[in-house]
Amino acid sequence: MRAALDVAQCARERRGIDHRYGEPDADLAQQPAQESAFDPGRVRDHDPASKLTGYLLANIPGPGCVLKVSGTQAVDAHGCNGDWAGGPDQAVIVIAADDPAVTNARRADGNDAVAAEIKAGCLDVNRTVPRLTPASPQVDAGRGSRSGGPPHAGVIRAFHSLSPSYWRVTFANGPVNLLDPDTIDQLAALVDRIEAASGLTVVVFRSDNPDYFMAHWDLLADKARVAAMKPGPTGLHPYLDNFVRLSKVPVATISAIRGRARGAGSEFILATDIRFASDKAILGQFEVGVGSVPGGGPMARLARLVGRGRALEILLGGDDIPAALAAQYGYVNRVVPDAELEEFVDRFARRIAAFDKVAVSGIKHLVDVASLPDDAEFAPGLTAFFATSGRPENAPFARALFQQGLQQPGGIELDLGTAIGVLRQKAQNTHG
Repeated sequence: MRAALDVAQCARERRGIDHRYGEPDADLAQQPAQESAFDPGRVRDHDPASKLTGYLLANIPGPGCVLKVSGTQAVDAHGCNGDWAGGPDQAVIVIAADDPAVTNARRADGNDAVAAEIKAGCLDVNRTVPRLTPASPQVDAGRGSRSGGPPHAGVIRAFHSLSPSYWRVTFANGPVNLLDPDTIDQLAALVDRIEAASGLTVVVFRSDNPDYFMAHWDLLADKARVAAMKPGPTGLHPYLDNFVRLSKVPVATISAIRGRARGAGSEFILATDIRFASDKAILGQFEVGVGSVPGGGPMARLARLVGRGRALEILLGGDDIPAALAAQYGYVNRVVPDAELEEFVDRFARRIAAFDKVAVSGIKHLVDVASLPDDAEFAPGLTAFFATSGRPENAPFARALFQQGLQQPGGIELDLGTAIGVLRQKAQNTHG
């Protein structure tokens, strides 16, 4: 949708808003009318010629929390404690949030995205503002890709700041939420932001897919790209570095687990502080079934959480662990009815978000000292994963798994841990 503009009028009105924040926009009056109009297609395509200038209104925690966007680069944030970043691919060009020309309303579904109606003669738009997502190159601009490649879709669909002290991250990567090399880059950028957010107290990780929180690592991922990744700040491979740093961030991290979290998905949730599972959740480390040693540290973490014997049961059995058994073992904190999980986690997170950051981070640090594995324990596992993953003798079995729907929402992926064990035993009996 495009709207006709009176450029001079828009310039005067937006200059007034800019002056209130102390940020006069000298470039606005020079914009041609056709380039000032809001064009979702051109914004989405990162068209540098669009020269859009205005304000991004997205998931605002309070009046006036808006992001100024100029051209293809986010240049300034107002009232967001520096936590916002973004670019034109998320942009709805609006006037300031607390300007009388703009009316804000929560969506009926309770989502904190904001419906903005612009009535100042600059734009005539009534649309829901997209969520801010760190998956875009603009959000991560300024930090290098540890994989050496450009950002892609990855797994992080939305980064949603409910308040300066409470963030929520939603995962989505294909039909089963796979982790892949792009995910490594995105998680690194996200951990950077969490570490730098001075007002942040709690982060919730969730998935919009009720069947898959994070299925597992993408078995078709570019192994050469992964192997060539540069070490992260801890000196570890960035896959491990992300999990080690995530486990130690000075905020509470919570996994709200709906559906399946196996392999790398399990390794992710083990790196978070608190794990609440839907009664329909399924966890597991199935790597032994495909001839691999798990690489993301579950040997070190599970042994401390559930004890040596149960850790070996999970890792050597490679079976699916239903939510109730996972809670009994200590793999997750507790099980919540699926329909109540989101509300339960949100209520718990808001409680933590209301507490003093110094106290929260201090408590967590001391628990970390008493309970987390030493960083040096993780590298041997990843080395073993690289040495055992993808060996020729296991290639026929891997092909058989893909033929039965591996990495697709139905078929073998639904009961992967259990199915792998059955297939291995059948193959052994056939060749034995």
